[in-house]
Amino acid sequence: MSAADGKVTVLSYVRRTVRAENADPSRLQDPMRATVVKQGGGWLLDSLYSLKAGSPRADMSGATWPGTQARGAAGAVSGDPAVARGTPLEVGLRAGGTEQQVTALVLVGACKGGCTDGDAVEMRRLLLERAGGGWKVAKSEAL
Repeated sequence: MSAADGKVTVLSYVRRTVRAENADPSRLQDPMRATVVKQGGGWLLDSLYSLKAGSPRADMSGATWPGTQARGAAGAVSGDPAVARGTPLEVGLRAGGTEQQVTALVLVGACKGGCTDGDAVEMRRLLLERAGGGWKVAKSEAL
């Protein structure tokens, strides 16, 4: 999602099974945001946040990444009809299969504007491809 000197924030979709004694396993699927900070020769987990529709947005102040081109790709995400039905709450990008592709992970709230924790959320994976001087959504799928 963002990177600054000594700090990186990522968006992920975590599927896990929680087991407890004398109980059926619970299968959970949660969008999560993690921030790590550089400490010495390694990285330290600074925060791990399970996201809901009303969660505060990631602090991207001072971030050197995403740059202008990546922000253009992130902007193209809102043009996807499944995203446009709601509100894109968080967007993470990574390299696609080719130089002309980018993969976006998007947390979409089933709300317009003032989202609350009571609103449903959906995780979507979008494949973006270069189109002229910008980006277009080539594929969109719910996770």
